[in-house]
Amino acid sequence: MDNRIVFFLGPTASGKTDISIRMAEEFGGEIVCADSMQIYADMEIGTAAPTKEEKGRIPHHLFNYVEPSESYSVARYRKDAYKVIDSLLDKGTVPFVVGGSGLYLNSLMYELDLEDDSVDEELRASLNEEYDRDPEALYGRLISMDPDSIKRIHLNDRKRVVRRMEILLTTKKESYDFRKKDPRYRSLKLMITKDREHLYSDIDRRVDLMVENGLLDEVKTIIDKYGTSSTAFQAIGYKELIPYLNGTEPLSKCIDDIKRASRNLAKRQLTWFRRDEEIITLNRDSFPSEEEFIKNTEERIKAFLDV
Repeated sequence: MDNRIVFFLGPTASGKTDISIRMAEEFGGEIVCADSMQIYADMEIGTAAPTKEEKGRIPHHLFNYVEPSESYSVARYRKDAYKVIDSLLDKGTVPFVVGGSGLYLNSLMYELDLEDDSVDEELRASLNEEYDRDPEALYGRLISMDPDSIKRIHLNDRKRVVRRMEILLTTKKESYDFRKKDPRYRSLKLMITKDREHLYSDIDRRVDLMVENGLLDEVKTIIDKYGTSSTAFQAIGYKELIPYLNGTEPLSKCIDDIKRASRNLAKRQLTWFRRDEEIITLNRDSFPSEEEFIKNTEERIKAFLDV
């Protein structure tokens, strides 16, 4: 079985979706989700998930896959992604793994000692209560126990702060080790990005477009179906709108908060991916035209696949 797969990774709003679909069409591939929020159902607008039209152009896998009320770990993601990727390789189809979630992507690139799905409900409840009381204190405990966590887990990422503390307090496992490559696949890692000013302005425009396309209605629907304690409200674009819906903040302030959080996310994603020396950075703004960017990307994939 040929084990070659192509990764399209990079910061939010860099244009991973359009170039990955174009390349999947060109090389007879299919798209596999590596976005920790696009994997959830009912969150299409706020996560900038591929549209119905885009999904109609090429098969997509693991998008809208689990309900926001479910607990979904990196270990579960890797198992599900392995199953999809292996099935594609078995039929001679190139998997294009697309997303900006570093831990999801690294779970497929490296031999990570991931935890099982067991949950200590009592400990998790206690940690959540501690986070509610003083998130900075809990985050400080996390960094003191696992200093490398500061590189991949943000203070505001409640789910991962709590989960990592749960792991440290129950298994005493060390930090993730990204040095050992996973021999399961041969991979081409392409990071799509733009100049920072361009990227940030595109983030702002995209947030405005999300609001125009019904983000508020999507948030209300999720509240009605799953409540505000669901995974959705740990995602950027959802939790920031709660103050508006509660009548405590104007909509303009909440939209600005989404834009700022999205820009900060992009900055963290860039920092994360730049640690990997095997990643090839394709800055769209460094090419004289979009056509040259597409041609360069196509040539790299063609050389990797030997077609």
